[in-house]
Amino acid sequence: MKAALNTKRLPQKAAYHQNVQPSQTTPFPHKSPSLGILIRRNEQFKKDFKQNSLFKLMESGYFDTEEKRQSFLAYFQIWSNYFQKTMLLKTALCEDSNFTPMFYQHFEEEYGHDQMLIKDRTKVRSDRKVNVKKDAILEALCNWFLSKMLSLTPYEQIVVMNLCVEAVAAVFYKFAKPAIDPTNQLKHFQAHDGEIDVHHEKMGLSLLENLTISQYSRLFEVQEDAWAMCEALMERLGELVIKDIPSK
Repeated sequence: MKAALNTKRLPQKAAYHQNVQPSQTTPFPHKSPSLGILIRRNEQFKKDFKQNSLFKLMESGYFDTEEKRQSFLAYFQIWSNYFQKTMLLKTALCEDSNFTPMFYQHFEEEYGHDQMLIKDRTKVRSDRKVNVKKDAILEALCNWFLSKMLSLTPYEQIVVMNLCVEAVAAVFYKFAKPAIDPTNQLKHFQAHDGEIDVHHEKMGLSLLENLTISQYSRLFEVQEDAWAMCEALMERLGELVIKDIPSK
């Protein structure tokens, strides 16, 4: 049976699940913006994210062959490469001494994970070559994160890269590990064992304390946009693998 995926690409603000009411995707609508509400909103976004169609595909047993798993990793490599570029750009362009120590620490702890994934993929092939995949939509989704490092403030970058992307990673690897690396052979996945992504999710939160209501309102907007892009990115990964290797 062919697995079905949600065809929505870029969910709209406050309603990225068609059947979810705005009060669910935008918690605490009548309270003044604050860091506490920003964090609680993130927990709701994370909870909703666990229903992403990619994770349903992973739980369905679709990735039951090495061919399917390698196809997924080839597309996932695109995101891994962009994530490294985004982290490098964010860190290199930061000149605010209040943010640079945390930005550098985060970058150092993530550095090289893209190359680690390439090595994982080559060791399972007799010719030691990696299968290179391309997709314009996936590239555009990944590039959104990179481009935002040129326009967002450091506060907003923390929301995108820590509060959102690292929360996504914490969820993603829990679903992906048993589906894509069931025999625990991939060092890239081993690097995300434990609570490292949860730790990264919480990095920088102290820098978001005591902001103005206007600033928190803006962070809410950035948070919502980032989660919508993460949802679309994960869905696209699943769609591409199914397109390459349909279920029998």
